[in-house]
Amino acid sequence: MWPLRRMTGPAAAISAILTAAACAGNTAAPQQKITAVDPYPTSKPNVTITLWDGFSQGSENDAFNAMVTNFEKAHPNIHVTVTGNINDTQIQQGIKAGGSQSPDVAVSFTTDDVGTYCSTGEWINLKQDLAAAQIDAAKTFPAPLINYTQYQGDQCALPLENDAYGLYYNKTLFAQAGITAPPQTLSDLQADALKLTVKNADGSFKQLGFVPSFAYFEQVPGHFTPTFHLKWQTPTHNSELASDPGFTTMVDWQKSFASAVLNQAPKSSAKQLTDFMNKSMSAGEFTAGQNPFETGAVAMALDGEWRNANLKAETPKLSYGTAPFPVQDSDAASYGGGYLSGTVIGISSRSTHQDADWEMVKYLTTNTDSLVTFANAIYNVPSTFAALASPQLTQDPNFQTFVKVSGDPHSSTTPASPNGGQYQQTAQTWLATWEAGQVTDSNLSSALAALDSQIDKDTAAGVRPSGS
Repeated sequence: MWPLRRMTGPAAAISAILTAAACAGNTAAPQQKITAVDPYPTSKPNVTITLWDGFSQGSENDAFNAMVTNFEKAHPNIHVTVTGNINDTQIQQGIKAGGSQSPDVAVSFTTDDVGTYCSTGEWINLKQDLAAAQIDAAKTFPAPLINYTQYQGDQCALPLENDAYGLYYNKTLFAQAGITAPPQTLSDLQADALKLTVKNADGSFKQLGFVPSFAYFEQVPGHFTPTFHLKWQTPTHNSELASDPGFTTMVDWQKSFASAVLNQAPKSSAKQLTDFMNKSMSAGEFTAGQNPFETGAVAMALDGEWRNANLKAETPKLSYGTAPFPVQDSDAASYGGGYLSGTVIGISSRSTHQDADWEMVKYLTTNTDSLVTFANAIYNVPSTFAALASPQLTQDPNFQTFVKVSGDPHSSTTPASPNGGQYQQTAQTWLATWEAGQVTDSNLSSALAALDSQIDKDTAAGVRPSGS
């Protein structure tokens, strides 16, 4: 997600709301039947709905509040009380507690929690609302966005802007290395990375072309889902990493890439690679001007569209380009796609005025002018085909790369799970043992089978990612 969304601890006001809501009872309201295209016309009485969201920084908070204000102007009988800087734990606690001050509508930055909202019934299924509004989801939103806002057929959320991932590359370093275009295949990526890697005489690193590790910032395994066509789960939501050829291909690729970097003269040790990565990452991903791509320590990186805003604000003189992330050599036809994720919005099952809630959700997720204005303000990609095609959307070529990735039919996302995407965190933890050499080619199959078993046990037990 966009980096400026930094959560703080629960505010005293929210704690008070949760306490009061808990005392008010926690009976869920029956889902309201929505049959009209506009279910809350101005002829209906004035109503106030409560909206919780995670926006906390000035520009993005202002941009989101402006969207809500424009909605209120279009629907003067619907007043919206907005509370920002809310995380998913608070949203879920508030909905469970119920009461008049708990959220009627909530905006979540945690796409992985959609499975939780759907499976627990905390957010209502919006299929009837979409049908009543005559909104064809498949013609309105790119397929991955529909996928990451539903679980087991329950469309309990809708996308509100999205994040797309692609390759950032340093044009100055490319020119110095004689590279004239960004890589399109993984072989090209490795060849370019080796040209862009600079070592000291003892094998330690001055500069890396590309960090061959799943521990590096946004290069987590889930973000390689479209590159290796990862399935992650069976249709019955059991983990299938051991039987998915894409996952094995991915880990073999990483191992081969890292080996090539280490063995390039002068030879380097795994520790020297780890030391360079740790030092480069020590300032943190979003410390102004200190991201390794911004400093030139790393020449290419997998990252999201929001990085453009950081680069513009923090290192405006950096000459860089963006492109879709490279694909497997045997899969050149899929070049242009990428990983998609994003902000989601849903309606609480405890809300007693879901018709007005839906009126607002529909506006926030499908009004083209509003989505484009919001996208331009916060440097996220809009979530509808109409907004993606709008000439009013910023035409900066480095940003347009991610607009095109969002609409590309080869883009994909990770599947929802009922326990907040714990399977991805478990897989990433396992990959650390792979990169450390604790798992070898000879025992890879059995190790992946054990990983599948652990993921399924975590799902059954409701184990969630740490901090959620």
